[in-house]
Amino acid sequence: MKWLLLAGYLILLILLFFPFGDLITRDIHIQPFFCHEHNCSATLIHLFETYIPQGCAFYDVNLDEISNYFDSFPVIMDRRTRLEHTQPFFSRGLMHHKFCFFEEDLVFTGGWNPTWRETYLNDNYQLLLFHPDIRAAYEEEFIYLQGGPTPSSFSTRLAGGGRLSLYFCPHHSCEEQVLSVLETATSIDALFFTFTSQPIADALALRVERGATLRAVFERRQLHLTEHHQRLAAVGGAIRLDQNPATMHGKLFIVNNDTLIVGSYNPTAAGTQRNNENLLIISGREELVMLFYQEFKRIWEMSVYL
Repeated sequence: MKWLLLAGYLILLILLFFPFGDLITRDIHIQPFFCHEHNCSATLIHLFETYIPQGCAFYDVNLDEISNYFDSFPVIMDRRTRLEHTQPFFSRGLMHHKFCFFEEDLVFTGGWNPTWRETYLNDNYQLLLFHPDIRAAYEEEFIYLQGGPTPSSFSTRLAGGGRLSLYFCPHHSCEEQVLSVLETATSIDALFFTFTSQPIADALALRVERGATLRAVFERRQLHLTEHHQRLAAVGGAIRLDQNPATMHGKLFIVNNDTLIVGSYNPTAAGTQRNNENLLIISGREELVMLFYQEFKRIWEMSVYL
């Protein structure tokens, strides 16, 4: 009888401090790092020193402080940029990932390459995610890059009603995933390092024509690749050009002040059809959205109108 009472007391404590909905959703810890504020190289070194890295995939690396760790765990790089102690990935597109995963169910991912310019000059961000299923999904993609089977996409409900979905290009049509979010957009803030996708440009123009607000910053060095900035300005979008003397390497949509689209994916034909990329769609995380909005606002205010 005493053991039954004790068990009942423990169950009550669990229900009080961990609401049932959170148990069902296994909520995910997500922490952003904006490289102009937090040295992303120092952050990754701290992770290497504190946790057990099991693999990394990077498009480009030129920091010795990072590559010195690469003889301790497997690292995959694009065949065009690979370093000693790394495995080359051969494909018709780019191996464009920027992620590491750790034994302790951590993933460090985003748009940052461990290079000097990316760390000290360019506008960039990374995300630290803590969840066993997300770690497993990135490990699946890593195994695919090593010659294994095609990875699965991943989606889970977040505590409080939001959702996190993870997709890998080209397997899961990242372009289609972005279009599905834009279908109901009434406000869109975006950062574009490079943007050539015709379907996404068409969707943005249509939303603006139907009354949605669009604010977007384009990296000026990439404007020769497209006229989307001119078209979106012509239909009523607020379009600015980045003024970072280096590079605005952003890959970001904030939709309806509620949903983030982040990752390594640039909205281009190559990013959709040929490159190996990852795309995260996160909704219902007000504090996280606000942090990305502050980063968008910082870049927006330093930019100039088209």
